[in-house]
Amino acid sequence: MSGCGGWSILIGRVTPFATPRRAAPLAATALLLFIATSAAPTERVAALTQARAEIASDLARPIAECLARQDTTHAAFRGCIDWHSAVHATWALASYTRLTQDRRYVPLLRRVVTPGAIAAERELLARDPSFEMPYGRAWFLRLAIDHERLFGDGALAPMAGEVAASLVQRYARRAPDPRAGSYDSASWALINLLDWARHTGDAALAQRVRDLARAPYVEAGTRCPLELETRGFLSPCVTWAWLVSRVLGPADFVPWFRAWDPGLARLAPIAAPGSAHQYGMNFSRAWGLWELAALLPDDGLADAYAAHFTTTFRQPQHWRGDYRTVGHWVAQFGMFAAAPLFGPDAR
Repeated sequence: MSGCGGWSILIGRVTPFATPRRAAPLAATALLLFIATSAAPTERVAALTQARAEIASDLARPIAECLARQDTTHAAFRGCIDWHSAVHATWALASYTRLTQDRRYVPLLRRVVTPGAIAAERELLARDPSFEMPYGRAWFLRLAIDHERLFGDGALAPMAGEVAASLVQRYARRAPDPRAGSYDSASWALINLLDWARHTGDAALAQRVRDLARAPYVEAGTRCPLELETRGFLSPCVTWAWLVSRVLGPADFVPWFRAWDPGLARLAPIAAPGSAHQYGMNFSRAWGLWELAALLPDDGLADAYAAHFTTTFRQPQHWRGDYRTVGHWVAQFGMFAAAPLFGPDAR
């Protein structure tokens, strides 16, 4: 089934999961409509922050519905049509639980992440080094970080260590390409490697990643062509700058960005996506725009974050609509975009 009501098919049988009660359907969406039409640009981030719990709750519902399905035969990550979408759905619910302290999805998370299922997934990745390389593996690192922050049990750490090593090996063999987008995005993979290194306190890994990124991203002297922003689901240019902000310290990043910036704050949100993948682009741009705004508060990047987030969130059919087109994945992107509204330690 496509995720209606409080039931989904799991392991060959109908299994109930808790459907959140709500006083008014999609209350946050109504607020976002007001923000989009009434709030001044400087007030939009504050308004989003005020509505963060409702926003996250609205996003969590379709995520839980798709995660509880059995769309594939994978041992753990079998909902949401494909492996990587099930991984970032699991991440999204773990992050939601940690940030809101709403524990209604913990039983579902416990059903997904079991020792036997993770052992089988670990074996799959070891047997097929090309499987979900690099995109899904990068998301697995993100999941491992927030699962550990929520439960503290280290259940995903051994597999995450192997995933991190496989990503490093990939980029040691071939230089990361800053222009690669979507499933091939090196920028996304390296950002998650850096976050995994920070989470585990692995200074050597962090330095290795910075070394891999420096030549192609920082020293190449080329800008990101904005035409790359017209296709795919993961913003190449914003993610490029976000990665460099993590490779350089703030004192070095700001002048680099001033010289490199192809006009990120002027990117117009996509109001009418022309392809299935474009439904995720506004949220994925918002991921990095938030990070850049913290370093460049006077560059209009915070307003760009709010505009991109609001444009997609206020159109629920763009993230909880047709299951195959958007319903199995876009809300997870929205959760990652909304997470920093909960504070500096949110992600």
